[in-house]
Amino acid sequence: MKSILIKDTTQEERERIVADSIGNINGYCDGCAAGLAEMYQDYIDGKKEIRDINMEFVMNKSFVSVCDNSTGDTMKVEQFVMAYGAEQDRIRAILPDGFESLRPVLRINTEIRDEKDVYLEFNTPVGYHGKRGWLNIDNWESTKDTLSFDRTGRTVRITSPFLTLTYTGAGIEGGCPAEKDNDGCFFMSDRVSFRTAEVITANKEFCDCEFAWHFNEGDARGVSIGKTIPAFMEDIEHQYDKADFTAENAAAIPCRQVLGAYIVRFER
Repeated sequence: MKSILIKDTTQEERERIVADSIGNINGYCDGCAAGLAEMYQDYIDGKKEIRDINMEFVMNKSFVSVCDNSTGDTMKVEQFVMAYGAEQDRIRAILPDGFESLRPVLRINTEIRDEKDVYLEFNTPVGYHGKRGWLNIDNWESTKDTLSFDRTGRTVRITSPFLTLTYTGAGIEGGCPAEKDNDGCFFMSDRVSFRTAEVITANKEFCDCEFAWHFNEGDARGVSIGKTIPAFMEDIEHQYDKADFTAENAAAIPCRQVLGAYIVRFER
């Protein structure tokens, strides 16, 4: 992957990096793309690095950017993304008040950082206060949770007491249409916080994937079928009893089909 640092790029290349990364947002959120383009103008002009702009945004807006690397050093990231279909009414039943389920989808994001640490997220697509993105159900880190990985050829296996994931790169590169409908990620704590979508310019490698949750017997599991499958919003058909917004409850919703999976490698 080519460096996106100011010293390694021309102004024209930086304009293209920003445009390619955020240009698709405008179709889903009026004015969002323009605001982000203005935010990164100092990077385009060669005055500030992307990571420095993100850090200023964190300090000024009380948001935490997923682009941030708090040490200031470059981190090598291998990101694995997999989405699977699930009954949307059951997803609606666990969502906190104020959030709208956008698609019958649950997503698992995993990062291997500097070939040693593992970070894992469990998300679902939502709308909230005019923004469209992913709501974090839960997240785990190998520095404080039981997470590990191993490699065999092109296959990476990620394991924990509550989940097993296997990704095998297919050697085919492309993009992910769902990312065009993504302003960022919502996180629940004492209040809702929002992290803007990370600017990633590296190509994605499609892969085969198999997963299984292990919180309880009968939890969701699935296997990809070698292609990407679209998912569309479903009308409300069943009113399920409200349930807590937890990873255990989300993992209990059966997987209809793995919709797609990819790997992307970059530096943060």
